[in-house]
Amino acid sequence: MGLLSSPRITDWGEWGEFEYCKEGTYVIGMRLKTEPAQGPGDDTALNGISFMCGIIGETQKKLHSPERQIQSLSGNWGTWGVSYECPNSYAVGFQLRSEASQKGHDDTAANNLRIFCSYSMQYLEGSGLSWGEWTEPQLCPIGWAICGMRTQVETPKGHNVDDSSLNNLDAQCCKLSQYNELE
Repeated sequence: MGLLSSPRITDWGEWGEFEYCKEGTYVIGMRLKTEPAQGPGDDTALNGISFMCGIIGETQKKLHSPERQIQSLSGNWGTWGVSYECPNSYAVGFQLRSEASQKGHDDTAANNLRIFCSYSMQYLEGSGLSWGEWTEPQLCPIGWAICGMRTQVETPKGHNVDDSSLNNLDAQCCKLSQYNELE
């Protein structure tokens, strides 16, 4: 197994437990929990990541069942958005959009996520916010796909204190069991 880690632009909060797809399934899509811009209020941006696990060719109904979703820690703010699915392929990497410390101003940390899909190497970009910069892509070895994840989330600090929520993502790569069939 290979571990992919987002570059640590910020490092606030605690790490959740690793969550894994059921054996023989891999990440094929994502859904993000985001808080929209709060104007003069405290912004937290990306609060949660949910990955959908499956195998190529499964029905959409199966993919959206709760037992096919994995997520680690999530923040308290925002709402879950739409699902993004790799077209007939697996997620083989990711890129996190992160904002560095604002040194006494409103910190958001992670803002958005892209997952890279096998075959075309196109990415799916979530509906997060646009503060910060995209980090370097983190990619599984050829013949591997994302099969697990954990997130680092800063817990709420209390009223009138700057919160950031989701800071980092670690993803686990697993060897595709049918890789020889896909070549």
